[in-house]
Amino acid sequence: MERHADGTVNFATPRVITGTGPADIVEKHFLKDAVRELFSGDADIALFYFAGHGYIEDTGGFLCAGDCRTGDDGLALSEVMTLANNSRAKNKVIILDSCHSGIAGDTSNLAGFAEIKEGTTILTASTAEQYAMEAPGGGSGVFT
Repeated sequence: MERHADGTVNFATPRVITGTGPADIVEKHFLKDAVRELFSGDADIALFYFAGHGYIEDTGGFLCAGDCRTGDDGLALSEVMTLANNSRAKNKVIILDSCHSGIAGDTSNLAGFAEIKEGTTILTASTAEQYAMEAPGGGSGVFT
């Protein structure tokens, strides 16, 4: 995703946020602020890629940040979808390489909070009911 087929740069100033270990985690508030910032502009493309843990319960799905303890204290996918849907960016692309990430596109139990609006594309590594598995021998997920 870094470059087009012709070698030109896709995103001039990508923001990459990583947690490298127990002493260097990405906390929920930081993750949410980054998602809010990403979708606050009017870019041609706003790309959000998350590789990590996901959690699901009867109130919806969550992206688990490094300070997540119970799963439902993670970043709610309904919040991610609200920020994306309210964005002025022309194309919003959300790639989720996490367990249960398919619930991001499911509006049946979220009372319209996660409605997918025009210009929004979601790619998920799993359905709402599935775990996202690592590639055999590679230690990485479907998209990495």
